[in-house]
Amino acid sequence: MSNGAATPLKSGVRLDKSAFSSAGSMSFWFNVDVLEGGNYVVAAQNLNILGENDSTISVFNDVPVARGKSVSANTWNHVAVTWDDATTSFDVYLNGVSVGSSDSAATVMDAGWATFNLGTYDAGDNDNNIANSFIGEIYDVQIYDNVLSSTDVANLSNNAGSVIPEPATIGMLGLGAVLTLLVRSRLC
Repeated sequence: MSNGAATPLKSGVRLDKSAFSSAGSMSFWFNVDVLEGGNYVVAAQNLNILGENDSTISVFNDVPVARGKSVSANTWNHVAVTWDDATTSFDVYLNGVSVGSSDSAATVMDAGWATFNLGTYDAGDNDNNIANSFIGEIYDVQIYDNVLSSTDVANLSNNAGSVIPEPATIGMLGLGAVLTLLVRSRLC
């Protein structure tokens, strides 16, 4: 985020890990003002998305999952991450396209970390580590308690602001449609 001054504003949000399940997905858009090596878009114990240099980002889950993926300053990019701790699967998407995966990843919901930082390295850190905070905008953060399919991720990437209904919601809509048809058939 920039305030027009020589020094950009750096801010972010810290989420408690209770917001996440052991299998799930996260989706968000980011627009980078300045991309520098070591600027974290996401910082958590086993999930880090950071700028590597002035035009690439990398994703780590204990080990590199996707390195050197091109992004441009002042351009909106969509990121989605899916994980399943039971199968140790971890998938990363950039702008609707899979850019990395691991089937031996460290668990995202590792008991060793308490917070998930979006847009900041660690809001409680000292001024030296604040320098690693993301400089830009983040939009439309969505957290799911299920693993999204690649089709779902592509839909989110192609339709900013859209939402993928939870599986239970889809089932309830289907049940509602069937009941409506049954009621109508009995009335006729």
